[in-house]
Amino acid sequence: MIEAYVKAKQIALGRSIARRRKIYLDLMYWITVRDAALGLRHDPPALKLLHFLRRGVQRGVIVCPIADNIFLELMKQPYSDDRRLGTARLCEELSLGVSLMVWDRRLGTEIYVAIHQMLGREESLHDMADLVWTKAALVLGEAYPVIDGLEPLDLFDLQRRFIDDLWTTPFSKMIEILGAQPHRDDPHVALSSETNLNRDRHADEITSFERAYEIELRGAIDVCGELAADALCAIAEKDGVTKPAPTDMESWARLKTVGRNTLFGAFKAGLGRRVVRTLHIETSLHAALRVDKERRIKPNDFYDFRHAAAALGYCDLFLTERPLHDLAKRRQLDLLAINDCQIFSGIAEATDAVRGLVRAASLPSNP
Repeated sequence: MIEAYVKAKQIALGRSIARRRKIYLDLMYWITVRDAALGLRHDPPALKLLHFLRRGVQRGVIVCPIADNIFLELMKQPYSDDRRLGTARLCEELSLGVSLMVWDRRLGTEIYVAIHQMLGREESLHDMADLVWTKAALVLGEAYPVIDGLEPLDLFDLQRRFIDDLWTTPFSKMIEILGAQPHRDDPHVALSSETNLNRDRHADEITSFERAYEIELRGAIDVCGELAADALCAIAEKDGVTKPAPTDMESWARLKTVGRNTLFGAFKAGLGRRVVRTLHIETSLHAALRVDKERRIKPNDFYDFRHAAAALGYCDLFLTERPLHDLAKRRQLDLLAINDCQIFSGIAEATDAVRGLVRAASLPSNP
C-alpha cells in the first residue's frame, strides 16, 4: 500500500518537471557554482554559468537534479557554510529538491521494464521518465516505520505521513540534521585495487571492446541477481503467484539464476541499451577502460561512472571533467545517443551550452 503511494508521488513529480530540461552537474561543477554563489570565485565563466542556471530554474525551463552519488561525495566535504552546507543549499536551489532515485531502485525499475517486455506482457507501463524521480531527502531511498501489531490502515496512515514529511524536507535541512558526521573510508579504494589486479590477471582475454563489454556485462548481471529475481516476483504476483518466503533460500537461489539469465537475454535482444541503460552505460565505460591496458582504474572512476549513468540516461546536459567527457564521447560507445544528452567539460563551453538551452527552451512554441 505504501509502495503504491510513493510511486504515485514519484510519477506526479516526474510529470511536474517533464517540460524542464535536465542539467546534471558532477561535484566539480557544483563546487564551481557554489564558490561563485558564495563570492569565493569571481571569474566571468563561473559567474555566467551560475547566472544562467539560476535564470533557467527561475523561468521554469531547466532543473538540475542531484543523485545519490552527489550526496555521497558531498558528505566527504568538511561540514561548514562554505563547503558541505554551501553546496547543499545551492543543490536545493537549483534542483528544486528533485533527485534521481537511488541507484539500485533505478536499476531495479529498468530491469523490471526489460523483463516485462521480454515476457511480452500486455499491460502498459508508465514511461521511465515518470518513474525515476524522487525528492532529495529520499536520495538514498524511501524509509518508513514498520510496527508489528498495528492495524493495516493505521500503519499506512503513519507511513504516509512519514513519507509526506520527508517529501517536503529541504535537502539542505537534511544535511544540517545529519551534522558533522565523521568521514567514512572510501570503499572504492579497495575495490579499485582489486579491479586492477583482476584486470591484469585476465588481460590476455581482452581482444576487443566487444569482448571486454561481454565480460563486464556478465559480471555486472551476476551482481544484479537479486534485483532480477525481485522483478520476476513482482510480475508473477500480478498473476496471483505468491513469491517465496524470505527463508526459502533454495527457491530464491533458483529465482536469481532465472533472473540473471532473463536479464542477459534482454541485453541480447537489444533491450539493454534502450531500457537497462544504467547498467549498459556503466558496463560500457568499464569495458572501455579495460581495453586501455595502460590506464589504471582509480577510486573516483566508480563515482564518475555512476554520474555518467544518471546524466546520460535521463538528463539533457551533462557537465563533468575532461577525462570522463572524452571517455563518454568515444564513438565506439555511442553513449550520447541513448537519451540525446550533450556533454561538456570546459566551463566556457558548458556556460554557452546552458545559455543556449535556457534561451531555446524560453522561446514560445510554434502553433
